[in-house]
Amino acid sequence: MSLPSQPLPSVPDDTARIARAAFRRGNPYVLLRDKLGAVFADADFADLYPKLGQPAYAPWRLALVTLMQFREGLSDRQAADAVRGRIDWKYLLALDLADAGFDFSVLCEFRGRLLQHGATERLLTHLLDAAREGGLLKARDRQRLGVAKSTRCYHVGNMTATPTLLPVHADTPTVLLISLFRLNGSLLATGDRLVADLSLTSARWQVLGVVANTPVPLPVASVARNIGLTRQGVRQVVGELVKSGFVSLEPNPHHRRASLVVLTPAGRAVHGAAKERWDRWTQGLVDGVPDGELRATAGLLQGMLERLDNDADEQEGRS
Repeated sequence: MSLPSQPLPSVPDDTARIARAAFRRGNPYVLLRDKLGAVFADADFADLYPKLGQPAYAPWRLALVTLMQFREGLSDRQAADAVRGRIDWKYLLALDLADAGFDFSVLCEFRGRLLQHGATERLLTHLLDAAREGGLLKARDRQRLGVAKSTRCYHVGNMTATPTLLPVHADTPTVLLISLFRLNGSLLATGDRLVADLSLTSARWQVLGVVANTPVPLPVASVARNIGLTRQGVRQVVGELVKSGFVSLEPNPHHRRASLVVLTPAGRAVHGAAKERWDRWTQGLVDGVPDGELRATAGLLQGMLERLDNDADEQEGRS
């Protein structure tokens, strides 16, 4: 991959028009583009690429996608989908509405370049500098955010260059919830890597796990409820699993339009292989942590989930 010299584009007219209409009350990514422009330039990453070779996807865009991905806790595949499908992302990235984006593997390759060249701090540093120059961040705010150079913390394992953005004096529940958001993103990315060669993603694996571990076949709506995802999202994943031959849709004797999702022999085999890998990885992750702490943490998280489920049920009952 080489890095050709290209001027930074402006936001296409159609993209700007649709974004303005869609976000009349504002949007953080639209505001970021309006206040700070592109934030990055390809020249900021020139040292990461060779002089010759196939032209690389614009690194200034990959840098922004990486930051948005970490902010929202998305896997690489989900982030690539957001580039293709979300108007606010297209606006920030100055992309045409019909732009098809890039393959999700490009993000992992970009993070690898940052790691290889010791440039993992570059994204956050440039963003903070641009925010300060644009009047969105004062010098003392950098210290308040806990991202001064002496206190920056980067986790370069599962998700390279993920900055810790917790306020220095954040209350304990806030620290817990933000940590959970970040953990979710890291787990999704790790899951994608663990099962990529099995033609799975974290999303497919989650759905496959529910189908494999229920005593009776379930319709899509029930699978979605079991894992806390939307029915539309699970329906899409089930369609992908059907195409891969891992599940089949069978008639439901209780509901003609709600087919049952049934595991195929190929699906059972690939689920078993994925679970074996996951068990080894999770054992290494918690190695050395006392069982009492693990049980207490699991109980706390389960209790929080039950509260959220009860709140959702109450809201549905009032609507």
